[in-house]
Amino acid sequence: MQYYPEVPLWWYGIIGIISLSFLCITIKIIPTRLPIWAAVVAILLSFILSIPLSILMAISNQQIATQVVFELIAGYMLPGKPIANMIFKAVGYMTNFQATKFAADLKLGHYMKVPPRIMFTIQIVPTIITCIWVTLIQDWMLNNIEDVCTPQQKQHFICPGSTIFATASVIFGAVGPQRLFNLGAPYATCLTHLAFIQLTICLQILCSPLVLPHWIPCTHPFLLPRSPLPFLHLAIHQHSRCIRCTRIYTSVFGDQLQFLDNSWIYLQLCHPSLPL
Repeated sequence: MQYYPEVPLWWYGIIGIISLSFLCITIKIIPTRLPIWAAVVAILLSFILSIPLSILMAISNQQIATQVVFELIAGYMLPGKPIANMIFKAVGYMTNFQATKFAADLKLGHYMKVPPRIMFTIQIVPTIITCIWVTLIQDWMLNNIEDVCTPQQKQHFICPGSTIFATASVIFGAVGPQRLFNLGAPYATCLTHLAFIQLTICLQILCSPLVLPHWIPCTHPFLLPRSPLPFLHLAIHQHSRCIRCTRIYTSVFGDQLQFLDNSWIYLQLCHPSLPL
């Protein structure tokens, strides 16, 4: 692969500048109530999360869904703005998701000895064509199919994904997380459990024998076990106590628990000599 010329960084820079320009113009012209600074925040958050989530994807083959996290952040940043919440989530989550998938495709192309510039071209050109084509088809469907996106549609074009998207915008945009998770709200304990599970996962990582040297004691039967199972049981216990909360809990932390479980299985199978 060293004989093939690499993709210049300014190619990516041009694509990024053009995409950001279209985004800013769109949210400025159309009354979305999403300020440009909020769109920039969503992109920066995706930029920060892309590398660690790509590492998790490479290790465990599990992609953690972050759309609910972006909905929660947008709900606090932009209260009472459901459309702005949807766009913030779409910009933040899809930037993260597409960056991870793009890196995976480039890695696959590297293994298959496909030149990097050809990989770049076959990623960008179909993306542009697909965006234009899908937008035209969707616009035609919304204007020509009778009762589209309604439960009574005869051909069953009921748009279940769009319905979920709209419901989430109402929960986190119109209603707002303040009325759900703040002190005195119906689901206020969820934030406490959220902090507990994050602490659990951090302790699990710190207690891993891949992180700690063997001479550091980490064998307390409850607080600092070497095996991840006690931490995992505690996390699942807290998860079950809050199972009736809104989908923020089951979506985000279900993926995190699944990642821990898969990591444990991987270490047992591939590194049986480790004192787990």
